[in-house]
Amino acid sequence: MDEIELGSVRVAEMMNREPSVVEETVVLRDVTQVLRSQSHVWVVKSQESREVVGIVTERDFLDPLSRLPDMTYATGVPRTKSLYHGDWPQLRIS
Repeated sequence: MDEIELGSVRVAEMMNREPSVVEETVVLRDVTQVLRSQSHVWVVKSQESREVVGIVTERDFLDPLSRLPDMTYATGVPRTKSLYHGDWPQLRIS
């Protein structure tokens, strides 16, 4: 694998240019449909303005449903491209 120097890679080269986005007026049922395939959803004021007002994750739904307030959840499947689960080239911070 090639080595990546984090000090030389710009965010624009790595970012997702088409993230999952919903308007803040969307009902939660519709957000759950998006969360079935994505780890998070950006919430915007409107599709036209694209002004980000928040982010929703799967955990945001699970925490209020827990009967045990200190309970935490691990959901989903490990993504192969994860700092925790490997499949990344060697990273060197410079």
